[in-house]
Amino acid sequence: MKFYNFLLLALLFSKCFPGLGPKKGIDAFNNTDSVLYVAFSFNDSLDKDFPLVLYREVIIDDKMQKQFPCYRLDAYSDGCIGIPGRELLLQRCDEKMLRLFFISESTMRNYSWDEICKQRLYEKKLTLTEAELKENDWIVVYE
Repeated sequence: MKFYNFLLLALLFSKCFPGLGPKKGIDAFNNTDSVLYVAFSFNDSLDKDFPLVLYREVIIDDKMQKQFPCYRLDAYSDGCIGIPGRELLLQRCDEKMLRLFFISESTMRNYSWDEICKQRLYEKKLTLTEAELKENDWIVVYE
């Protein structure tokens, strides 16, 4: 019985161990006291055609509820930024580099996506080479 409890706990918390399970994106860690949203781009600027959203409203058990996207990182937490076909991703990127844009929750609440893109209202931009991503096992830490 103890073995099955351990197995169940290991499966539930496997996202905490980046080496387990198939990779589908970038493991991102937010080591700040702010909620962040993370966008990625194939070039040096944010893509106006693929806006981030604060949340989606979905109906669960006949009640409207907020559902937060996977690219939202709570303070002092981790998450996986979903990037389908990440191994092929860099073939589409300029100079084989991936750009990650970290945007504060207050910016997401107070500005439109168009304003965020035009005015470059992000907290930080990371430009990572293919070698850096592979060397760090596709793990990014924001501090």
